[in-house]
Amino acid sequence: MSAGAASLSRVSTPSETTPHEIALLRLAAQRVVGPPLDSPADVVGLLTAVQAQDDVGAITSIALRTARRDRSEVVAAYDAGEIVRSWPMRGTLHTVLARDLPWMLPLMTQRPRAAAAKRRPQLGLGEDDVLRADELAVAALAGTGGRTRAELLAVWDEAGLPTTGGRGTT
Repeated sequence: MSAGAASLSRVSTPSETTPHEIALLRLAAQRVVGPPLDSPADVVGLLTAVQAQDDVGAITSIALRTARRDRSEVVAAYDAGEIVRSWPMRGTLHTVLARDLPWMLPLMTQRPRAAAAKRRPQLGLGEDDVLRADELAVAALAGTGGRTRAELLAVWDEAGLPTTGGRGTT
């Protein structure tokens, strides 16, 4: 048997892969170990979506996978609009590439949108309220580089669209 053939016979098959090997492969695939990526956008692009409910955790997780491991570099990528936090799936915040969000939202948000539409009448929200809130949000976000949730809720409150009682989340 040649050296090449001998090495092929020693390759683990999935049924022979140990839990330890699987753990190491996952760490490598998720770039926790191995060669780091150049930028936060490269990391997010490789992973497609980074669960981001906790700002500090998400920023640290992304920075950990970059060559410089610098959290301020991740914040700068958010500020530059390269990466964004949104709800593209599972009703929880994720960081994704800004350029990917337009295809992700319609693809993966049908259920949450349907649930929100059912809840609106219970909250006294009509279609006109939703359209007005959308217009106000777009205007408030235009050219700003972003706003916090509290700032956006204040915009709606000031415009006469109360956000109390769950109205700011539907």
